[in-house]
Amino acid sequence: MKNIAVMIETSRAYGRTLMEGIAAHAQKAGDWKLRSLADERVTAARLAKDDGIIIRLGDRRTERAIIESGVPAVDVYGYSTRPGGLPVADGDHERTGELAAEFFLGRGFVHLAWCGIDGLSFSDRRGEGF
Repeated sequence: MKNIAVMIETSRAYGRTLMEGIAAHAQKAGDWKLRSLADERVTAARLAKDDGIIIRLGDRRTERAIIESGVPAVDVYGYSTRPGGLPVADGDHERTGELAAEFFLGRGFVHLAWCGIDGLSFSDRRGEGF
């Protein structure tokens, strides 16, 4: 069995959907045992027993602990985008914005506006694509 630590914030639908997808994959793989990190202070020592980590990363302290643990990990939030950070599994937000604009332009709309959340990476990137 592979012990996979998972730290996904689930108070919103996006996080719950991520967890559903991870759980579905674990069930299909058949050799994944998921462990929730939701209520733990993440330290390198606590992570050392894991074979992998899937995290919706939100702070540098946790990122450092994961890197120090040496355990393979992936950030499914997009927080870890700097060199030396964790690998990121994220959507193509620029293309999502382009597709939204193409949708409206293709239906004859000529006056378009982007409404996003300033400072949130995915929203800013979708706006750039739009």
